[in-house]
Amino acid sequence: MSAAKTSPIRFGVNFLPNAPAETLRWVQVAEEVGFDIVGIADSQSLYRDVYMCLSWCAVETHRVRLGPRVINPLTRHPAIAASAAATLEEMAPGRTMLGIGTGRS
Repeated sequence: MSAAKTSPIRFGVNFLPNAPAETLRWVQVAEEVGFDIVGIADSQSLYRDVYMCLSWCAVETHRVRLGPRVINPLTRHPAIAASAAATLEEMAPGRTMLGIGTGRS
């Protein structure tokens, strides 16, 4: 009988980008206390721009994985979202993620 392959448990947290400086500080705190993943909500009508906030967070953090939670292809064109995600990946190589789904914003 072979041993089961296990993966480490990872922990994440999500934030609302109400103010970019506040969002950055919360992401830095999340990284400092050991979270592995940080998601930032995307809503063009309720919050600040998710990719602007993620970009700032990418250059001011070093380990934590970053990405939007969750972009809506009905309100954010898929080609624009793909370009933004690719740019974020260049800013934080190997630390980006992308969540896509529908929502109400």
